Amino acid sequence: MANPDTILIKVFSYIPLTSGMVMPMRIGATDISPVEPILSLAILIITVVVGYMFSLSFYKLVS
Repeated sequence: MANPDTILIKVFSYIPLTSGMVMPMRIGATDISPVEPILSLAILIITVVVGYMFSLSFYKLVS
């Protein structure tokens, strides 16, 4: 955490459940391109939608 340019911090800034905590630290502490936070947010949104669609399959009514 002391050095936000390590590979571990870079990887965790793209993992959906940890990106909300790690990516703001990277934005504030380093110079990153605007594409990286947008890509991280897109991965998070896609993961939420896929999880929603997966959980929806458990609650479908059989007619």
